[in-house]
Amino acid sequence: MLRSISIHWIIRREDKPYAAEIKEFENAMEDESKLKVDVIKEYTELLSKATREELTNYDVIIDESGMCTEPECLATIIATRAEQVVLIGDHKQLKPVIQCQQAERLGLSKSLFERYWQSNNVVQMKTQYRMSSSIVTEFRIEQYPTLGWCKRNLGFITDENQINVALTRAKKGLFIIGNRHLLSCNQVWKKLINTYGSLGCVYDAAEFPKPFRKVNRKRSRGRSQEVDEEGFQMV
Repeated sequence: MLRSISIHWIIRREDKPYAAEIKEFENAMEDESKLKVDVIKEYTELLSKATREELTNYDVIIDESGMCTEPECLATIIATRAEQVVLIGDHKQLKPVIQCQQAERLGLSKSLFERYWQSNNVVQMKTQYRMSSSIVTEFRIEQYPTLGWCKRNLGFITDENQINVALTRAKKGLFIIGNRHLLSCNQVWKKLINTYGSLGCVYDAAEFPKPFRKVNRKRSRGRSQEVDEEGFQMV
């Protein structure tokens, strides 16, 4: 299903103008001896060219559409008289910023993307390429009832969308610093803390960071050896 809409696969279809060249490059690069800088540069330029030309087949593509208000999306669609529109986004992350509370109450904070999501007229991407697998857990942002006290005293960090954004920015490492007892009054944070606690990743301030073993160097028989603070040779 995703191959039919993913630009990665579309430009490699046999009926596409650069598919044969791309395939030739990729077959050649299976031989590591041919992975030269100029070859890789030529390959990436070919991919960029194929992608740019393919995108011209679509009237309007709106990225981060979960952050756009409906008027912002509709104005673009109407102005271009688009017959084909692609909305890309995540309504579980940042929502449209609405300054007027009355407009927000009337529904302006709900994006066009979210309305389509609620109608099930969407294709969901289930693979992420940003985060290290050591960060990803079974934890998922869900809709929990949030106490009014938490809203008043913890503010935006109890917002599920804001939490989702914060957690999904990390690529190789993630540090969360805060009062775990206070955060645990919110069910989303409580589940997150419990999940990482079960993995041994939650520490009190006095326990973190873990002390490093001091390493000293000494020479033995003309060679330098690493010896820890207790005198044992480091292997």
